[in-house]
Amino acid sequence: IVVCGVAPQVEYAVRNDTGKIPYGHTVHYSCDVGHTIEDGVLDAPTHWTVSCDADGTFGAGHSCHPVKCTVPSVANTEHTEGEFAVGETVNLECKDGHSVDGRAASATSLYAICGSDGAVNTVGDCKPISCGTPIFVQNSVVDNREFLFPENAAYECLAGYTTTGLASGSTSFTSACMATGIFAPTSSCRAVSCGVYD
Repeated sequence: IVVCGVAPQVEYAVRNDTGKIPYGHTVHYSCDVGHTIEDGVLDAPTHWTVSCDADGTFGAGHSCHPVKCTVPSVANTEHTEGEFAVGETVNLECKDGHSVDGRAASATSLYAICGSDGAVNTVGDCKPISCGTPIFVQNSVVDNREFLFPENAAYECLAGYTTTGLASGSTSFTSACMATGIFAPTSSCRAVSCGVYD
């Protein structure tokens, strides 16, 4: 009787029989979860059989390859093109002025995981950094709310005040919420001077 011996082990696969296989019998292989017989193809077959042939050898088999995920495009991150395999993670860096919780001193990277179904699970997101409420500038009004990078807080001087103290001076100015989580330096509102009275 012809015997082929033990069917070969295939990486990322299991076989249903690990003993010596006689002529005419088959061995069934199944790829591990997250693997298929076509490199990176999610919906490719995951099972196959090999037979013990009359010459004492096994027929052609397959190999198992990990499913691939595409690196995701996540808002406010520096996007890199490419693929990564099941079980792998990819770090995504937040763009300047963003962090994982909107605070300047917080982490600025998050990660994505390639799932066995080819779906990408992103852990966290990148939020604009908060500067809080605008700096108080005497003799002016400003929208007293939280400002996020890269918004500008718009100030308006009260009647009788300008940024230069001259009647022709500007009555408004802005202060940018910077990537560092602080506001840019502001102008001030000075009382308009009428000059010397004769």
